Amino acid sequence: MSKLSSEANRHESGELSRLRRDGTIGYQSFSASPVVDGDRVIGVEGFMIDITERKKIQALYELISENAADVIWIWDLEEGRCVYVSPSVEQLRGFSPEEILAQPLDQAMPGDGYRRAVAEIESRRTAVEAGERGRAHPANEVVYICKTAQP
Repeated sequence: MSKLSSEANRHESGELSRLRRDGTIGYQSFSASPVVDGDRVIGVEGFMIDITERKKIQALYELISENAADVIWIWDLEEGRCVYVSPSVEQLRGFSPEEILAQPLDQAMPGDGYRRAVAEIESRRTAVEAGERGRAHPANEVVYICKTAQP
């Protein structure tokens, strides 16, 4: 394969930051591919999207979730596992966030707690998908298995 044919198939994408005229930092997401005419690369085509606001919101969310006293969980119900948990989980359950991420949901709750939690989550998801976003949900308690004997 010639160098040109490998260059013609090359695609680059990613994120970058730059200093704006007003002195602030801006963030962009980009995607670019070469434009080829015969055996020559004659240009580049692609796009850039300003993602500065998204980056600010993401940084704020990370600040809150990494420093909250309450535990913030994100569960992938299809895979039956936790995909994010805030560091405060260690105070609550005695497991590090890394240990929690490796633990299947059905091993995190004793007895029928897992079955009840999944049923409640499915019920709430169905309600949201049906447009019942403002509906009040009863409070539920979930018992989790802890590594330590701390309350």
